[in-house]
Amino acid sequence: MDRGALEASYRQAEYHVRLGAQTLQLRPDQFRADNDARLRAAGCQGHWHLLTACNPGSQPLGADENSRRTVQLQRQLQAHGWTSRPAWSCAANGDWHEPGFCLFDADETVVMALAREYGQAAILSARLGAPPTLRWLQDAD
Repeated sequence: MDRGALEASYRQAEYHVRLGAQTLQLRPDQFRADNDARLRAAGCQGHWHLLTACNPGSQPLGADENSRRTVQLQRQLQAHGWTSRPAWSCAANGDWHEPGFCLFDADETVVMALAREYGQAAILSARLGAPPTLRWLQDAD
């Protein structure tokens, strides 16, 4: 998939974060003050990143391999001592779903390195008070 098509898919996708009984819906370039307030209340102090280990390069893997990679990523996040919440993204048409994590105030350099390690094309990130943005890590084919 070329970069333009991949970017269009990522921009149309839905991104979600589970905060206790609440689920936030996040969209690239769309700021919502209520989401910021909920993220602050959940412990985010400055910025967050949505990270998954699934489907490297936007190429589908089997459920077992994606699950193994998710557990591995979760262990790495715990080793760093970062606060995280369950997160997931899904295609607008519902045919693509990726579990992941929303990391609060994690070291951006390390987060980007982890995303590259897991073959991610991009991650969704934001500073509190600003809209989420897609951060590209590699060129699409």
